[in-house]
Amino acid sequence: MNLNVCCVFVSAASVQEFFPFLGEVISEKVNIRAGQSVNFEMLCFVNNGDKLVVIERDYSWYKVMLPESADNFISTKYVELIEPDFGEIVGDQVNIRSKSDTASSIIGQLVRGDKVMILSEGEGFYKIYPHKKSYGWIADKYIKFKSRDISSYKRNLSDEKERELLLKKQEEERIAEELKSIVTIVGTVKTQENVELDSLVFMLIADDSSVYYIKGFNEVLGDFVNKKVRVQGKVDKNAEAIVSHPIVNALKFQLEL
Repeated sequence: MNLNVCCVFVSAASVQEFFPFLGEVISEKVNIRAGQSVNFEMLCFVNNGDKLVVIERDYSWYKVMLPESADNFISTKYVELIEPDFGEIVGDQVNIRSKSDTASSIIGQLVRGDKVMILSEGEGFYKIYPHKKSYGWIADKYIKFKSRDISSYKRNLSDEKERELLLKKQEEERIAEELKSIVTIVGTVKTQENVELDSLVFMLIADDSSVYYIKGFNEVLGDFVNKKVRVQGKVDKNAEAIVSHPIVNALKFQLEL
């Protein structure tokens, strides 16, 4: 019996690829270029073992997210500074270029509201940390598939800075909200006869006749009974349904002369 065996060889390029994916460089000093040809300007080079996020393929070239070794430039007139080293895009379809020159290659575009990390300034351009929306091209023979999971690729510095500023803003808003809840009351310290809660021994009769329970500084307040004091503290709104008068958690108090 004769068996005819047909062997079919499938090239890596012809296998169905799914993008994006994490690729690994398999050679030294491989050029990343501004387009899908050696005729395009070189943006930077990468080395064996370096990781790149691969976005798409065009024949024998991969489009990749630019690594931190690449240069990005953007016109200063489209950036509003938030901090000396951080800005927000204030134009639509703003080009990222490979050099501080309008004749250089466009390697990405940003839109209003995008954020950029600024490294330096000169000739009407900011040199920025490579943005996640800036791209280059590398010959596919120098990249091997590493993983479908691109989350292991480190975050862009612009994202980190934006997150840092957001957390800072949230903290400032939290502190401002806390400060708004701090009240200052001037009144006379009294001991209450019918204690509603064990910890509420002292009362403050304010100058406008409002009555508050004072919580805190109990070991000291006994010396100020029947004396006028100024109390700073936070009103415990959660206790309004439990006791007959508002509770002030005292943070600071002083004798009024």
